[in-house]
Amino acid sequence: MEDNTLQGEESDDEWFYESIRRYDDLLMYDVQGDIGCATFYDNSKVLLGVSRSSLHELWLLSVPDKLLLAGRSAGLVKNRDFNLVAAGYTSGSVKKVVRVGSSVVVAEEGGIHLYSIPQSNNPSDVISLTSTLIRGAEGEVALAVSEAGRVYAGDTLSNLTQLDISSENTHKPIEFPVTFQGSDKISEIKCVGHKVFICSRCKGSVLILDQRTDSFVQEVQVQKDTSGLWTMDANQDDIVALASSCGSVSVHDLRHTHKEIYSHNVGSAHTSSQKVTVHLSPSDPLLSVAGFDKTVEIHDYLCGESDGKVFCHDGHRGQDVQGIVTHMWHPAQKKLLFSADDTGKLNAWRFKLPPNM
Repeated sequence: MEDNTLQGEESDDEWFYESIRRYDDLLMYDVQGDIGCATFYDNSKVLLGVSRSSLHELWLLSVPDKLLLAGRSAGLVKNRDFNLVAAGYTSGSVKKVVRVGSSVVVAEEGGIHLYSIPQSNNPSDVISLTSTLIRGAEGEVALAVSEAGRVYAGDTLSNLTQLDISSENTHKPIEFPVTFQGSDKISEIKCVGHKVFICSRCKGSVLILDQRTDSFVQEVQVQKDTSGLWTMDANQDDIVALASSCGSVSVHDLRHTHKEIYSHNVGSAHTSSQKVTVHLSPSDPLLSVAGFDKTVEIHDYLCGESDGKVFCHDGHRGQDVQGIVTHMWHPAQKKLLFSADDTGKLNAWRFKLPPNM
């Protein structure tokens, strides 16, 4: 496999010219604030949680047409930058956001709130607070939304709750067997089909619920070494990817007795506060992982090799950059990702795979 990581200290000019060979698209956007989280509102819009000193905001940005019209083959495109569509103030810094219809559920410092997003027929460009769902939330709350619009929220197994927004914000605590009851911290929740995947932050295990009954189905113990802090992603094919702050990255096929189909060590996170993120491509057998340095690595998890790294995005440059805050795959465009660093820079990039792939 090709390792596209550039070696040594390059000048910006050298890096720019080399990037022409390595990327089909590369856009850089300065938010001029701290980015707390990012997610897609739809295929053409991105939601960002942005903080500036004591001011906290939720932004809705339009994705440049250049990225949505087949990259360079689209020729000259008028809209080549991100544009602010709507924005609103939040009471605290935004840690997580998920879309539910025309609204979004936002986990902030101190609570979980419901905000209304103005629609195309609404002349307003203000994202407005609709209601408070949970007050006094502590820690970093994990959020996920099902296809039926049910929102799962919680930072530990003991306070994991289902919020049915369509039923006057009904709270429904999730019951686990006695062996799992307690304060096990949750790092990530993912709703796929009829299943809810819940990652134990400290144990590296994954709990699975049946959405139709909200009943516990099974625990998947896929890790022998549980050191570090863990996160995960899952897809509709029962493929689960896990990554720990100690550098362990693995992919498991739950359809075949939890078979491990890929394993690699990418090196430990530089600081204990660095947030590790891992995501599966929605269209290809690829995963992305970040949080260990200033880069986002792309791995082919069906390569059959111990090191399946096929690309390394190193566009978050500069001495002030300490690491990647978050990253995500575009839900419909192949090989297109968005990543944000801790200096408020948002990159959108479409990478090239090695010729033999």
